[in-house]
Amino acid sequence: MSDSHGHDHTVIKRVNPLSVMQENEQVICEINRHPIGLFAMYGVGGGLLLVIAAFSFILVHQLVGSLSIIAMAILIVGGFLAIVSRIYWNNYWVVTDDSLTQLTQTSLFDREACQLSFANLEDVSAQQSGFWAHFFHYGVISAETAAATDKFVLTFCPNPHDYAQKILAAREDFEQGRGARKKNDKKNDDESSADDSDIDSYDVPTGDD
Repeated sequence: MSDSHGHDHTVIKRVNPLSVMQENEQVICEINRHPIGLFAMYGVGGGLLLVIAAFSFILVHQLVGSLSIIAMAILIVGGFLAIVSRIYWNNYWVVTDDSLTQLTQTSLFDREACQLSFANLEDVSAQQSGFWAHFFHYGVISAETAAATDKFVLTFCPNPHDYAQKILAAREDFEQGRGARKKNDKKNDDESSADDSDIDSYDVPTGDD
């Protein structure tokens, strides 16, 4: 990975997002998913438990046997929902004053961190579609590189338009800071050149003089 002002889109398979940050980077915010994305999965799990409970009481005429089946179903469905929740919450963004980092987890043991420098960030867009997205204030936020070859996407983002504005404001501050650094570097180079031009030259006396 190159310096903090010129690194490209980098994929680093690490769990800790801070491991891909530069030395002096400051975290502005973390963008976590809206909990509504889990409602459908929990609804399916609850409905499945109700069906299992109903069939156990119908097919198994002993109360102890029915309760055993229901308890086993609760353990299995609960464990599955716990894994789904862990994967869901481990998908989020970290916004710093230098870059945007996307944490992605697609399975229990497959997780990666992708970092995009603000120097390569071209656009940030937010989208809310449908009644429920506006009612519960969630949507999709995406970030594109200047070459439009890579794209970060976070679904079920809470208040996506607000976070898009925060990222754009952070990029603007980054660009202004980079411009100021370039001016300072140019000024230092000019001063160094001026100092070199003030050096006087003298002839070295020889033995013939």
